Amino acid sequence: MQAQKGKLGWRIVKKIGLKNLIWMTLFSGLVVVVLAAVFYTYRNVPMAHWREFNTGLPMKGAALVLENVEGTWKSSKGNARLELRTAYYPEVRLTLGSGSGRGVIYLKFVNSRRAEQGRPAALRYSDGVFLPANDVDVKAEGKTAVVLLERGFANAQDYRLHQLNEDEPLWRVQIFQRPADANVTYYLGETTIAPTAQ
Repeated sequence: MQAQKGKLGWRIVKKIGLKNLIWMTLFSGLVVVVLAAVFYTYRNVPMAHWREFNTGLPMKGAALVLENVEGTWKSSKGNARLELRTAYYPEVRLTLGSGSGRGVIYLKFVNSRRAEQGRPAALRYSDGVFLPANDVDVKAEGKTAVVLLERGFANAQDYRLHQLNEDEPLWRVQIFQRPADANVTYYLGETTIAPTAQ
């Protein structure tokens, strides 16, 4: 029995070829070494996906659809007004889809302790487009609007700690809709503000 297994092994080696078998073994070993090096290098990179949350897109409200909502952190460098208030601030970009009627979309910024930051921002819309606005913290025209909060992280060190601390939840923006013909405010959803500064 052992002799038959031994002969079978040698037949396989002869069929593949001794040189090819050696090269395949070296190649496999090299692939394992490279993968191990890559995994070792990235072992301390933050991978806390639980920190990220999005209600899901598109967000559907009462006769209104929000196609896209993106939250990011921005550096205040170059903006004299914001440099006086904060080093890094959150900014949210919204894109409307189809819609009809009139109303207001409210945005509430919530920090990592779930405490509301600043006053809610209000975006007026009519028939699927934002009414034009060009304020300090709200800019809207057509289907897109950009809202920023004039507070955030006072210095770069606090912001870097927020980026890297996997135990700290990310800031979020909560979105509400109040149609003009209704006496109720609808919760549309929320999304995290990505910890990547621009």
